[in-house]
Amino acid sequence: LEFRNALEAVWELISKANVCIDREKPWALYNSGDMEKLGSVLYSVLETGRIVLNMLHPFIPSAAEQMLRQLGAPETGGSDLPDRAKWGGLVAGNPLGELAPVFVKRKVQKQTPEKPAPSNKKKEKGDKVVKPEIAIDDFAKVQLVVGEITNAEPVEGSQKLLKLAVDIGDEVRQAVAGMREFYEPDEMVGKKVIFLANLAPAKIFGIESQGMILAAEGGGIVSLLSIDKDVPIGSGIR
Repeated sequence: LEFRNALEAVWELISKANVCIDREKPWALYNSGDMEKLGSVLYSVLETGRIVLNMLHPFIPSAAEQMLRQLGAPETGGSDLPDRAKWGGLVAGNPLGELAPVFVKRKVQKQTPEKPAPSNKKKEKGDKVVKPEIAIDDFAKVQLVVGEITNAEPVEGSQKLLKLAVDIGDEVRQAVAGMREFYEPDEMVGKKVIFLANLAPAKIFGIESQGMILAAEGGGIVSLLSIDKDVPIGSGIR
């Protein structure tokens, strides 16, 4: 059940097949007219591909089956993987299936904007980023509350992240913030901050972040947004 190790083993086999192609140079065999060795090399590559596709079938079943049909290979069902991975599954002389791209790169159709597109001129240093206007109903969806940071510690393996515990009145939330360059962990403990409480949880560096503290950024400085009066923890922001 160690899926990552399984995929790494399959990729190692693919790499060795690529080395084989580079070493045997089937294009050179074709140009020299050595069709017997050319056939042997191409069979080896295609049979390796068939075995690889059987190994990948649990991960990408639809794509693997499509490619196996293009190779003219037997169906994957009805036998265990060790049997399907035995050498010699492709029979010489069998026709290939219909060839078609398996992974198609889709083009996104750009819509013509109703309003004139913004200028592509590079912004000068200090220019503000102007975002689209929103209605008051949009802002009403945002739940901002007063929170107090009760604990802060560095995220192991990260030079920028801190893991915070933020008391928002009725519960303590865990949040991950990129503040390590600007605040020492002990310096953040006890600060009252503005906390975005209804932000969907997200994994950051493997840690679940259950909200976001607000901060101002400019001139290479990041500063926590705080309040100037001692209002209770959990108070709403309007």
